[in-house]
Amino acid sequence: MEEKEAFINEYATIYIEEGIIFGVFKANLFVDLDAAKRIVEDRKKISNSTNSLIFVDVSSVKGVSKEARDYFGSFKGTEYVKASAIFTNSKLSVFLANFLIKVNLSGYNIPVRLFTDKNQAVKWLKSFQ
Repeated sequence: MEEKEAFINEYATIYIEEGIIFGVFKANLFVDLDAAKRIVEDRKKISNSTNSLIFVDVSSVKGVSKEARDYFGSFKGTEYVKASAIFTNSKLSVFLANFLIKVNLSGYNIPVRLFTDKNQAVKWLKSFQ
């Protein structure tokens, strides 16, 4: 079995599989600005600061602060993102993710879609490889 490099911090586990960076947020996490900065920093480290495909699992997130949403949607937050699939299965997360996409990421030319099916999300991301 192939051993994967992973960044595990108090907010998320970030790893690469099949050329896609997966970010799985911790259960019941309220994402504040510090969490957002750390998650983005670790994503950039694991990608070696190269354009990457990103799968973000926010299915267990409790909430996201306005400052964190603004940071995720900023140049620093989207730097080195080629395309991003946001996965969730909770109604609250669907609302939060749609809000992030429409309000915070609309100014960038980065394909971003929300998915409730992990396999469909991965398939969509692979179309950008």
